[in-house]
Amino acid sequence: MATPTKKTSRSRRKAAGTSRAKQASPVPKPKQAAAPAAAPEVPLRPLANSWQLARRTCLLLWQYRRPFGWLLLVYGIIDLLLVHGVSQFDVSSIKSTLNGSGTSSVGGGVAIYASLLGAVANSSSTAAGAYQFFEAILISLVAIYLLRQVSVADAPARPSVKEAFYKGTYPLVPFLLVLLLVGVQFIPFGIGALLYSTVVGGGIAGDVMEQLIFLVIFVVSAVLSIFWLTRSVLALYIVTLPDVKPMEAFHSTKQLVRGRRVSIARKLLFLPVAMFVVAAVIVVPCILIWAPLAQWVFYVMTLLGLLVVNAYLYTLYREVLDE
Repeated sequence: MATPTKKTSRSRRKAAGTSRAKQASPVPKPKQAAAPAAAPEVPLRPLANSWQLARRTCLLLWQYRRPFGWLLLVYGIIDLLLVHGVSQFDVSSIKSTLNGSGTSSVGGGVAIYASLLGAVANSSSTAAGAYQFFEAILISLVAIYLLRQVSVADAPARPSVKEAFYKGTYPLVPFLLVLLLVGVQFIPFGIGALLYSTVVGGGIAGDVMEQLIFLVIFVVSAVLSIFWLTRSVLALYIVTLPDVKPMEAFHSTKQLVRGRRVSIARKLLFLPVAMFVVAAVIVVPCILIWAPLAQWVFYVMTLLGLLVVNAYLYTLYREVLDE
């Protein structure tokens, strides 16, 4: 009986030794590098609303009213000499025509205000339109330089307007190139508006469904242009920095507007609506009270509007930039 027991124990030890040898010398497997932990996404800081931006804009212009007032005066002199001046806005004759047609006072004031807005867009000649465009570019560059000077931490109490004219106009060509891009991005909106006014306003589309289709086309084209403008408008203010090329300025806005296009678009749409309403509240009572005063008030507001637009957009640019 001892022999089988020894054989059995020997066979067990041999099997156990073989098993341990197999376990002790496994084929080493290549180690896999641990995947890097994903960086947590930092939530975007909500931007200030449109009313807050408008309030900051008004406070900024009022705080530095002296340099911006001088800039407005220079702008008015250039416009009176080179373009058309206040004679274009003949409120008295328009008011007399509407009074003869039996239009109500308030309705006539609103109609005159609408005609004045149309007179701003339509220049008396091609040369006047060209002068008006380039003087607007010049004043915008000077205004941007002043806005950048007063926005720094150690802003001077009275920034020099003369220095702004000397130093603020050097990025003229890059600014014009970005502005050309803005004009290209307005093409879908222009095509949609022209198509809608031609087809619907001209009575070509008589069916309600056809009118709805062209209205949808117009809305889509307008949304597309606004979607593009959320980047290019900010690029207008980046390209005025030293040694910044136009495409470099445009590409640098990609990160700034990421996740904020809708918010920026709302603020861009707020600006023309607010300016239209504020100007109407001021100009229409002047038209009803004294027409000669109204045309001067409207003329000054057209000049002031360019400064307000640049100040508001620059405030929006700083709001998006400051994280």
